[in-house]
Amino acid sequence: MNIHEGTKVILLPKEKGLYSIIKLPNVLDQKSFKSYLLRDDQLFELREIKGDNRYLSNDNKRPVIPNTGSSVKSFIFESEANGCVVQSPNLIVSTKFNLVYYLMSIMYNNDSFAKRFITFEDFSDTISSLFEYNAWVGAVPMTMYKSALSEICETIEENDEIFYKYSNAKVIEYLHRKVSQLSAYLSSQSDLSIISKIKQELYRPISEGSNDIPSDILQLSIIRHSIDLICGSYTPIEIRNQVMNNERYEFDKLNAYLKDISAQRKELELVESNMNAVVETTTKVETKKKDTKKKVVRKKEVRKVAVGKGALDGFFKKA
Repeated sequence: MNIHEGTKVILLPKEKGLYSIIKLPNVLDQKSFKSYLLRDDQLFELREIKGDNRYLSNDNKRPVIPNTGSSVKSFIFESEANGCVVQSPNLIVSTKFNLVYYLMSIMYNNDSFAKRFITFEDFSDTISSLFEYNAWVGAVPMTMYKSALSEICETIEENDEIFYKYSNAKVIEYLHRKVSQLSAYLSSQSDLSIISKIKQELYRPISEGSNDIPSDILQLSIIRHSIDLICGSYTPIEIRNQVMNNERYEFDKLNAYLKDISAQRKELELVESNMNAVVETTTKVETKKKDTKKKVVRKKEVRKVAVGKGALDGFFKKA
């Protein structure tokens, strides 16, 4: 059995195919790079799962071996012919990556894409000019670019050639569709951990009778979390705010509900704080009483001496 120090374990989709690795720059700083897998016309984002669990009781929040308490430090692979030990226990998971969000961030932050209609060649040249390292631009298939651009750009066709112009309105509409799809899915999956988290945030700490969450409040909260999930990682904060503040979402009722819950929690914390203070004061008083009983001062017993028998009486006798 061989030991591999630098080998990493990557969880791939079940569909077989030939994968290549390309590096895309961070659209925010344009300096750091992140590796992606490319198979046919689909990108896959690589995310490292380190196994951290904030609910674990140990200090480093990492999985441990039950009998020894030692950290899990490797993967062991066995087969009939041979096996190996991979030193790193981290797992790299590949998930589908939508190029739309990546191009959305680039084009939103560069006004030239929204000023006029341009050909795909002009688009490719402009993208290349924005990044010092631009070899990745040609590595992404043209079909992927055109499919993504059709979602976030106005298009016109002349002489069998398509021209593109970035449209913020189409971006917002595209994100609304994604939010609607995600919120509908989450609403139908009551056993998901994120639904449990959402419900936990909405339970009233002080309730009279049933503590059921109103259905409209739950749905509004699911929509808000869906917006955060869709817009939280790749879209500029300004676009996220435009989606959140859109008139189709009326979060006033949810905000009032959350404000009421917050007030109840503060009230409950104050009551608990006062109760703890009373218990602490009572404990101190009881302790002081016990100490007082223990410190009872006893008077020293004085022996009585008969008249004329005292130690100084001899000095006063007649000679």
